Amino acid sequence: MVSKASSRQGSRQAIDYILSDKILGKAIELDRNGIVGKNGTEILNEMRFVQSTNKRCLNNTISLIISPNPDVGNNLTNGQLREILHKQLEYLGLRQHQYISTIHNSTGKIHIHAIINRINNTKALNDSWISKKAQEGAEKIAVSYGWKTASDIRNEVKIEREIIKKSVGDLLKENRI
Repeated sequence: MVSKASSRQGSRQAIDYILSDKILGKAIELDRNGIVGKNGTEILNEMRFVQSTNKRCLNNTISLIISPNPDVGNNLTNGQLREILHKQLEYLGLRQHQYISTIHNSTGKIHIHAIINRINNTKALNDSWISKKAQEGAEKIAVSYGWKTASDIRNEVKIEREIIKKSVGDLLKENRI
């Protein structure tokens, strides 16, 4: 499983993007917290209201993507995907923040998009190393389910490449005159 996170200034376009899917049309809403709006403008206005309590924070929104391995991801129920989302939000310290999340299949692989308000109770979540924390959270979640981690897959690919390189090298040695 892989996860990416970054803090940025929120936008209506980013929210509208996660609400739609190139393949599915309208994305499947997975979960929301503290949000009632139906479109990017309404949702952004709700987040901006909370963000107005902390004027010092410029990158006040976190964009999160969670991509389970395709071998298990395509068989997960919405409830299981929601559980994964909640575990990742908990790991990142964002579970109580405003957010909206959806399921996309635009890449042919099921993945979760979430837009999360970085501001909660007038305080901004420390976003230092948020991307690294998201990767670590994904690794821990994958291990807890007994799935291959991104590191496992990377190592498998490395071993496969070495086998192919050796085979090609052996063939070239055999065919030298």
